[in-house]
Amino acid sequence: MLGLFALALAAVLGRAVWLSAVPNEQLSAALRRQQQATVKLNPRRGRIQDRAGRDLAVSVTVPSVFADPQFLVETGGDPVDVAARLAPLLDLPAADLAKALRAPGRFVWLARQVPTDVATAIEELRLPGVRVTDEFERRYPNGTLAGQVLGFTGTDGAGLEGLEKRFDSRLRGREERHTVLRDGKRRNITPEGVAVTREVQGDDLVLTLDRNIQFAAEQALAEAVTKWEARAGLVVVMDVQTGAVLAQATAPPMDPNYFARYDRSTWRDMSLSFNYESGSVLKAFLISSALEAGVVTPDTRFDCELGAYRFGRRTIHDSHPYGVLDVREILKVSSNIGTTKVAERLGAEAVWSWYRAWGFGQPTGIDLPGESGGILRHWKSWYPIDLATHAFGQGVSVTGLQIAAALSAVANGGRLMRPYIVQEVRSPDGSVVERTEPTEVRRVISPGTAAEMRGMMAGVMEEGGTGTLARLDDYTAAGKTGTAQKVNPETGRYQFWVSSFVGFAPVEDPRVAIVVTLDEPRRHHYGGTVAGPVFRAVGRQALTTLDVDPLPDRMARLPVNTPAPAGPAAPPSSPALAGAGSGSGTAAAAGELPPAVMPDLRGASLREALRRLAGVQARIDLEGSGVLTEQHPAPGARLAGISSVRLAFAPPAPPPPPSAPGGGLGSAPVAAPGAAAAPAATPGRVGSPGAHRREGDLP
Repeated sequence: MLGLFALALAAVLGRAVWLSAVPNEQLSAALRRQQQATVKLNPRRGRIQDRAGRDLAVSVTVPSVFADPQFLVETGGDPVDVAARLAPLLDLPAADLAKALRAPGRFVWLARQVPTDVATAIEELRLPGVRVTDEFERRYPNGTLAGQVLGFTGTDGAGLEGLEKRFDSRLRGREERHTVLRDGKRRNITPEGVAVTREVQGDDLVLTLDRNIQFAAEQALAEAVTKWEARAGLVVVMDVQTGAVLAQATAPPMDPNYFARYDRSTWRDMSLSFNYESGSVLKAFLISSALEAGVVTPDTRFDCELGAYRFGRRTIHDSHPYGVLDVREILKVSSNIGTTKVAERLGAEAVWSWYRAWGFGQPTGIDLPGESGGILRHWKSWYPIDLATHAFGQGVSVTGLQIAAALSAVANGGRLMRPYIVQEVRSPDGSVVERTEPTEVRRVISPGTAAEMRGMMAGVMEEGGTGTLARLDDYTAAGKTGTAQKVNPETGRYQFWVSSFVGFAPVEDPRVAIVVTLDEPRRHHYGGTVAGPVFRAVGRQALTTLDVDPLPDRMARLPVNTPAPAGPAAPPSSPALAGAGSGSGTAAAAGELPPAVMPDLRGASLREALRRLAGVQARIDLEGSGVLTEQHPAPGARLAGISSVRLAFAPPAPPPPPSAPGGGLGSAPVAAPGAAAAPAATPGRVGSPGAHRREGDLP
């Protein structure tokens, strides 16, 4: 028996020595579980900054309160008493806190991201098992600025919307762990309660957005939405050469600091997710396609049927009864009938193919979540009337971002660029980890066609065009209005309006493309009237921010005093496009001879004055804007030997009030050269009501 006991004791002692001396990962893990409690906390998220390095989203240190329920029990604490003392400080029900303090386990959150004074007061209470630790809270210092673009994070620091969601893995960094050490009785023995591992911060994002341009876009959009009682609206500002998004505004706004207070519908970025029928905006791309295909030229003339055109079993109407118009004039006055006849020359399959080439019916690929591709049905499923409706922007749905990218292609010489909004990803030490390079998706039209379209779209801004309210005082601009009807989902009928203005500036060297759209304006619905002034305000701020010289300074630098050589048309970047208008085209036509004497330019626009002085061997000094009021030399003076010409401009006098009801801007039809006088338009139309109040956008 003694021998057996000795053997048993030896076996126990041998096992004890084995367990103590030989490493065993399983036992070590069990030991760690007994001695340590690990609390996972969020690391500091990387910053989000605008193109100039100004903070748009940052993370700040805030205190949070947690408890060790088991420690509270082991030390004889009363959960009810502790909860009663915490409740007034945390502004939480005492019953809920008591329930949390009775929970099994070693860790439970009591309150996240509390004010500093509250955390200090809790620490001073020295309640058993209750501790305060630091977390990181996401803050957006500019409030609602770019709220839908930035998105927001949840309490746990995970990105839930916008850029915060799209780049969550890059922004959040690696997980941070806080370790609590305990003794044999599982009591906390760590000094200050928590041993903190080294912080691993996330990467920073540098955006293409400019805070000043974004602010101007949001402010102008908000004013328009309020003025016209619109349901919502969007503005996109894009660098035409690279596809970089300089501003992307949505109304109504959303403050990501308090996202839970807003309706979920305001979280979405309308520029990406709002599919709408853009109306006459698409005429610019339809005509560009027809010019590139060679089926028309700017001088091709079409009979616009005095405002009513029978197309199959339907009748298409214009807002005014036009006669014969060339393609330039069709775009300028936004004729539905003229655009339909252009589309007939292309054919349904070609129209569909060209719209696909412009990027409609497919996502642009921007580095943001939630992008829609719009709706463009295959041409084989079209009804006969769809060729006409697609020509003037009904029946095909687009997004504001798609329009901005396509418009940039017209402005930059025909290259469709992929939009992007993240310029760089930088590590916490400031080194560049990733940089976005401009990407050309495809060439849609030739530089020559693009140059023709820039001149034609500039005509929309001139007198008689639909975009006069969008003109910039100090810069040339080109654009297109759009006023489309919208289906009421409850009735299935066209009952609402979507009003747009799109354009780019300056015409002679485009820098920015701007898309403005208002959804369901109630007080007025013409695109030029509702959205045009927003384009004007945003364009002025964007060009000023980008340090583009105002028009007189820029024109004075152009070599207008050098005769243009005869031969092919100038390339898109040529100064010859300075002042391209609705038809005359350039400041110096190929082979045009300079005038021998000073012409009488009083009352002329800047573009017209430069055109008439084309080839003059003298420096041209320009002052002011508007129409010409003073000139030196005087009319009739010989120009030989003159070293400089001074032209002074001033805003034109306001027009007299209309003499009869119904007069004013847009009340009289624009007759084509040589066309017979047209009768006044009559209310009503075939197909849907209200055509006589529109800008030529609906059948």
